[in-house]
Amino acid sequence: MEFVIGSAAGAGAVVFSNPMDVVKTRMQLQGELRARGQYAVHYRNIFHATIAVAKADGILGLQKGLVPALWYQAVVNGVRLGIYRRVLDSGLITREDGSVKPFWGAVAGAGAGVVGGLASNPLFMVKIHLQAQAAKAIAVGHQHGHSGFLHGLSEVWGAGGLKGLWRGYTNMFTYLGCGSMVQLFTHTKTKDLIDTTGLVSRGSWQSSIAGAMVSGLVSAVLINPFDVVATRVYNQGVDSAGRGLLYKGVWDCILKVGQKEGFAGFYKGIAAFYFRIGPHTFFSLFFWDTLDNLYKDVSAVWVEEWHEECKPQSSSVTTPAGESLRRAHGTGVTSADDTCDSQSSTCPFEMSGSQGFDVPDAVTLIPASVGSSTCYVW
Repeated sequence: MEFVIGSAAGAGAVVFSNPMDVVKTRMQLQGELRARGQYAVHYRNIFHATIAVAKADGILGLQKGLVPALWYQAVVNGVRLGIYRRVLDSGLITREDGSVKPFWGAVAGAGAGVVGGLASNPLFMVKIHLQAQAAKAIAVGHQHGHSGFLHGLSEVWGAGGLKGLWRGYTNMFTYLGCGSMVQLFTHTKTKDLIDTTGLVSRGSWQSSIAGAMVSGLVSAVLINPFDVVATRVYNQGVDSAGRGLLYKGVWDCILKVGQKEGFAGFYKGIAAFYFRIGPHTFFSLFFWDTLDNLYKDVSAVWVEEWHEECKPQSSSVTTPAGESLRRAHGTGVTSADDTCDSQSSTCPFEMSGSQGFDVPDAVTLIPASVGSSTCYVW
């Protein structure tokens, strides 16, 4: 369920953030490998760029690449937020008070981002291609000429096969590795700091909003250079052998941008990036927290209903046949028969599977059969 919640959060957020993502992509490609003053400026700032796109490409031009963007966000956030939630819930990176350990929180965020990025690489590439496509009067960067999402995937496959779909995948180690580390770590740490004030709890909607806003601001400043490099590498044309026409890879792109465009080249489109990443981070992480809390609330209701089925044992929980009990502090999934089947055995656990309900950290479980179900009393 953690992966479904992550997917829904990312896909819901991209509907709001995609127009600014289109503007950001165009501004990052403008003046590619040219010094200031040596290229035509089609996009002066985010407001001018937004109007220019709407005039030349139509108002729907601001939603170019929306289909692959939805799929990309569903995959990348389903994987990275799902993994990160699992790690958080395992207790491996949290202290006894529930706050996140700084180093391990950063490592978990980076690792989850890299895995999510690798899984979604082809979708990200086609998204960039479609967002860069523009009317000739305002076109910047390589124009791939895809007629749509599926045609784009087909063209990339035809040019380089499976390898072509994962061209530039090393970007994900820097772009989404660093990006996810910054975004998820700052989000959770902001919520931790707010929790220490006692004003609102870590799980409140106010805490979710504050965490998302701070995370978006920090992400914009630190990630934009990686985003520029990713946009350039993925959008470049390829030769008959599937090799990039402008860049051999990430490091080659960094060197060339630095030499030709200077430090400022890495911050092209920074305003558009913030107005894209800010709302996107806000909506995706806010949806993530909200949906996760809703899921836990609904799961608690389900457990209460099963609890009523075990009335002969007034303080028990029913588990369907074959259900398992998962320890709350990271020791993995264990069979109830293997771990918690003796009289008065102590077992720290949480319900796994469809229940998703946290019981007290340490309880005494006493098996008792009620009909065809097994009730564990604490």
